Amino acid sequence: MNKTAGVMGFPISHSLSPRLHGYWIKKYGLDASYKAREVKPEDLEKTLRDLPKKCASDNEIFR
Repeated sequence: MNKTAGVMGFPISHSLSPRLHGYWIKKYGLDASYKAREVKPEDLEKTLRDLPKKCASDNEIFR
């Protein structure tokens, strides 16, 4: 089962986290991925509220 982790913010395109974590995921052959998710400040509260439901259904963890 693929696990997805990631980082969220606005703006997020500058984040090196997906490349950094992606390197280690690949190096150790983990069944996982790491993504950047752009979340605008006005959408943050709703996104955080919905996160537990999304994580439970998609195996996602975001920080």
